[in-house]
Amino acid sequence: MGISDFYHYLTGIYNDIRSRMYLKRISSHHDSSRPIRVGFIVQMYEVWSKSEPVYRIMKSDKRFETTLLVVPPFDSVTGTVLTSYSENDPFLTGYTDELKHTITDHG
Repeated sequence: MGISDFYHYLTGIYNDIRSRMYLKRISSHHDSSRPIRVGFIVQMYEVWSKSEPVYRIMKSDKRFETTLLVVPPFDSVTGTVLTSYSENDPFLTGYTDELKHTITDHG
């Protein structure tokens, strides 16, 4: 394991701990009879990789109702929106299998 890999490993642990602390704090101020509705906008892998730990925790917690909004890739050269998603789509490179399944089923 290189220094970069170790750094990313530690960053992941730190983000998971930070996410859990945040969720505890906001859930203590909410009416527990209703789930907290949270939307995640997925536009590009570089940004989603930072939000995914929070999404995973919220999705597995019954106190939250999560929704993913996936913005399709845009080809700036041709000015077209690429709307067909498949598991082999370059846009999905790097996403988790769970998100790929969500995008290709509902994309």
